[in-house]
Parts: sequence; C-alpha cells; structure tokens
Amino acid sequence: MKKKEKVIGSLIVFAVLIIFLAIGYFNTTKRNLTQKDMEDMFVEVNKSDAKQTNVDKSDKKEINNTNNASNTNNKKVIVEIKGEVKKPDVYYLDEGSIVKDLIQQAGGLTEKADITAVNQAKKLVNNECIIINNKDQINANVVNKSVNKEVSVSAVADGADSVININTASKDELDKIPGIGAVTAEKIIEYREKNNGFKNIEDIKKVDRIGDKMFEKIKDKISVN
Repeated sequence: MKKKEKVIGSLIVFAVLIIFLAIGYFNTTKRNLTQKDMEDMFVEVNKSDAKQTNVDKSDKKEINNTNNASNTNNKKVIVEIKGEVKKPDVYYLDEGSIVKDLIQQAGGLTEKADITAVNQAKKLVNNECIIINNKDQINANVVNKSVNKEVSVSAVADGADSVININTASKDELDKIPGIGAVTAEKIIEYREKNNGFKNIEDIKKVDRIGDKMFEKIKDKISVN
C-alpha cells in the first residue's frame, strides 16, 4: 500500500513539473513572438512614414512647378502709347503682346492716325514708348521740305557770296559757309528740325562745334529769314 502511494505521489510530482515546464515554455514563446511582432510593426511604420514623406515631397515639387509655370505665364510688360490713339496712356500687357494689342488696349486709332510707318506685328519690349503720328502733320512736313528745297535752289543761284538762310539752306549750302564742314552742316539741320528753326542768328551758337569765335566769322554770312 505504501509502495502504491509512493508511486502515485511521484506521478503527481512529475505531472506538476511537466505542467510548470509547459507554462514556462509557452510564456517564453509568447514573449519572443510579441517582441518579433513589435519589431515588424516598427519596420512597417517606418516604411509607411518614408513612403508618405516621398509622396509629400513629390506633391510639393509638383506644386512648386505649377506655381513657377503660372508665374512665367503671368509676366507683364509696361509700355506707353502716345499720339493718335483714343486713350494714350501707360499699359500693362502680357509678355509676348504686339503693337496691335497695345493699340486695341488704348481704344483704337483716331481718324487722323497715320500707321504707314507702324509695324503692328512688332513684339512689345518692356518700358518702350509707341508713338502714332498725325497724318496732317506728316503731310505738312513734306510740304515744308519741298518748299525748303526750292528756296535752297534759289539761294545757290544767287551766288556763293550771298547771305545764307540757316533755316532753309540745304546741307551743301551750309557746307559752303566758311568754317562750316559737312558734319557741322548736319548738326545745324538737326537742331532746326528739333527746335522749329532758328529764332535769330545767335541761336546757331547752340549747335555743337559752333562757339563765339566761329560765330564772329560767319555772322555776316547767315540769316534766319
């Protein structure tokens, strides 16, 4: 009987030992699996964050490219238009606009506008000024040049020693004045065209290359009427 009890006790002890070993094994396995799962989870999270970062960078790059393209398309030029248009003023137009666009922006041409010398297809340049001339003024200038030419021919016929009208004389006639060469003759013509002629003979001293000494030499050989 005692032997049987010892055997039963030994079996119970062995069973309890087996149970404890099994519990310890499962706890260890569970802990190892949990740690591995955590590591895998962090790896997945890091990969997800990296992908999201790349997406954000790509989105920002696309937005910047879009903004740059928009800024390029919205570039403006500042131009002024004067003369025979209905609304002469300074205008802001898109880069790449042409003279015709500017004329339309200014309300169109007036009835007296002369565009024979205007290239309406010309591309506008920033800060430039476009002038539309008056056809009546152009015609008047043509008549004046014709009259001046006729008067100049008459002056030549009067002889080289005659007094020369510096308001009407041609370049060749002015060149014959003592001390006045071809270059100075051109400057005299440029001055009178810009200033509507000489008011008196002293005004010729305002022309480059003509000083007091030169004026004293030629004052008796020139006139303004």
